[in-house]
Amino acid sequence: MNRPQLAAIPRPPQKPWDKQHAPPPTERDIRAIRGWMTFEFLAERFTIPADYFRTTYNISDVKYPRITIEAVAKRNGLAPNVFVQTIKNDITVYLSQERIQAP
Repeated sequence: MNRPQLAAIPRPPQKPWDKQHAPPPTERDIRAIRGWMTFEFLAERFTIPADYFRTTYNISDVKYPRITIEAVAKRNGLAPNVFVQTIKNDITVYLSQERIQAP
């Protein structure tokens, strides 16, 4: 039995990821923050200046911003899950202030 050949459906060209046109972060994105994530990733994903975390949490590690949340927590004697929750709360506040200030 011969099956008819199906024509390939053309796909639209893939556009490279563009953070200017990326959807704004959601509460779900914030809830997804984990200790293995780096501050560099957080700054880029949430469009927060990289020095925000360094200043807010007084991070002096030379690996910053390519250091994980968990590593900073452990070096400062903090429970990683508590530090992650603090970061989630601070990002929520930061983003809400940015929305208020937006024209």
